[in-house]
Amino acid sequence: MIRIIPYDGSQDEAIRRISPRKLHEMKHHGDVLSDSRCLAVDQEEVLGLGYLVCDESFRLPPEEEHGDCFLAVEYQAKDADPTREVEASALLLSTLMNYFDALCGKMPEKSLVLRTWCGTKKLDYMAFLQSFGFTKADAMLVYTSDLQDTVTDSMVDFPGLQITFAENKLETSEEQEIYLTARGQAFGTHESGSDLAYRLSDPNTRIFTASDKGRIIAGITTWRVGNTVSEEGIFCIPEFRRRGIGENLLHFAHSALLKDGISQVVLTVYQENQSAIHFYEKLGYQLRSIQTELHYQPEFAE
Repeated sequence: MIRIIPYDGSQDEAIRRISPRKLHEMKHHGDVLSDSRCLAVDQEEVLGLGYLVCDESFRLPPEEEHGDCFLAVEYQAKDADPTREVEASALLLSTLMNYFDALCGKMPEKSLVLRTWCGTKKLDYMAFLQSFGFTKADAMLVYTSDLQDTVTDSMVDFPGLQITFAENKLETSEEQEIYLTARGQAFGTHESGSDLAYRLSDPNTRIFTASDKGRIIAGITTWRVGNTVSEEGIFCIPEFRRRGIGENLLHFAHSALLKDGISQVVLTVYQENQSAIHFYEKLGYQLRSIQTELHYQPEFAE
C-alpha cells in the first residue's frame, strides 16, 4: 500500500535514483518550504518525492507584494508499474495541495497560487492535473539556439558608455546584492537571495554580466544539466535597453559556453512577451516546444 511520509534525510540514496536534481533542490534551495517535503513509499521502497517552492513575494508583507505569491509544486514519481506510478503521483499532489490549502487558510491576507507546468502535447498528464482543479493559465515558449551558428567575435562600441562583459562569480554578499538589485530594477520584482545562493552553490551554474563603469546593468544565468545548458534571468535595466548590450552579452556568454564544448542552449519566455520573443528570434533562437502553466487557487484565497 502506497503512503506519504515526511522527508527526513535517511532516504537520500533512493531519492537520488529518482531525480538527483530534485533531491539537490529539496535539500539546498532556501525557498523550499521544508515542512512540505514528502515522499511516496510502498513498504520501504521510495517511489517519489514532492515539495513546494515559494517565490520572494511569499515572504513579504502584503503591502510590499508584486502580484500573486507563487508556490511552485515540484514532485516526481517513478516506477516500472504505471499503476503504482500514477497512484504515487496522485498521493503526492494531493498531499501538497492539502498543505497549500492549510497554509492559505492561515494567511487570508495573501493571494497565493499553486503553480506547475505541462507540455501541451502531454494530454493525459494535463487531464490528470485538471482533475485536481488546476486550470490553464499562461503559455511558455521553449526556444533553442545552435551556438555554432550564432556566436560572433565582432567588437561593438557603445558611445558614452564603458561596457565590460565578464563571467561574474559574485563571491561576496555585496556583489550578490548589487546583482539582485539590478535584476529587480529590470523585472520590477523583489529578487530572491535564496534562489541566487542556491544557483551559486551549484558548480554547473555560471553568471555573465555587463557593467558600465563597474555598475551591473545586464546579466544572464546559465546552468548545465547533462549535455543541456539552460539560460534564465536574462535582463537589462530599462535605461540601457535598445543599445545592443543584451545582444552582445548573449554573444559573450555563448562564446564562453562554446569554448567549453556546449553547442546548444535552451531558454523559456512567456508567450505574451512579444518583445522578448522578437529579440530571441532575431538572434537565431528556434521555437522547440510550448509549456502550459497551470494554476490552482482555493476560493478562500482572495
